[in-house]
Amino acid sequence: MNAPKDGSVLDLDFDLEALLERDSHTLFHPQMLRNLRGELERELGGEGARVAALQMGCLLGMRDGRAAAETLLWTDSAGKPAQNSALPMRFGCASRVNSALALHGQWPATSEARAHRERSRDACLISMGYTSGWLSEATGTEVLALETSCCAEGDSLCQFTALERRGWQILDDPRVRHLLDSLPIPALRALVNELGAPRLEVPTHSDENEASALASTEIQLWPPLMVIHSAQPAAALRALELLDRDPAARGISVVILHFDGAIAPPDCSPDAFQPFLASVEERGADAIYAARPPDWEKSPPALHRSPFTETESLEEAIALGLQVARAQSWNA
Repeated sequence: MNAPKDGSVLDLDFDLEALLERDSHTLFHPQMLRNLRGELERELGGEGARVAALQMGCLLGMRDGRAAAETLLWTDSAGKPAQNSALPMRFGCASRVNSALALHGQWPATSEARAHRERSRDACLISMGYTSGWLSEATGTEVLALETSCCAEGDSLCQFTALERRGWQILDDPRVRHLLDSLPIPALRALVNELGAPRLEVPTHSDENEASALASTEIQLWPPLMVIHSAQPAAALRALELLDRDPAARGISVVILHFDGAIAPPDCSPDAFQPFLASVEERGADAIYAARPPDWEKSPPALHRSPFTETESLEEAIALGLQVARAQSWNA
């Protein structure tokens, strides 16, 4: 994909609306990164996949960087990972290149490098794009983050230098020129401004109490995973209708119900989620409970149906869910 000459119109090779509906924390799981990169290369070819990976990371980074800028928590003096960032970033020192701001840092999680250890180059494109977009929004400038060392290439750390566009432009480096062309920050920012970060619509219902519960239910789709954040049995059950009617839900084979470790209301017992589990089973998927209510542990019930497994955290559920989905594909 070529960048627009006027910087105002951008023809993306992916669905922007579907991208911004996703949780970027899920994206940076190594297995998800491997799957995404492979799918992009099959559909777009090598060069198209590289540009798409950069732009996808940048758009998600812009969304999260904007949230960080609003809370004024994007960095601290202790060098801890940036707040509100799906990709942990540690900033070391700042400098100036021809009066342009330059930041030097690292990605301590090395998620993308671990996902693409077989690559000799371009392993961390989504991370470069995410960092570029995140810093551009957090600082209100146009920033490009360039990886300077990578664990996928045998280095001990994944490090980057982030520099304002006017600083990079003085360097006669073909790699930098290509990255700048692939990330037209004003055009990408305009797209995020126009579309925002929409949530998936959930079904309405005539009952006002149930409709209120549905409206507050957060649903995240990263095929093959679906994550439902809700302790309301009716809302969780109705959310499964997305599997039947929303194109973004195609390929979902694992449904994670995230309770976030909260105390369950009196009407939200394990027995109340039997219809939910039955509905997941009818759709040929597996259910995982993440961070179940602690009061359920007092009297584990003997129910007709139970989830495939339970995990203590959402992160564990996502990792396990990807493994389950992979095993499902082997058995298909």
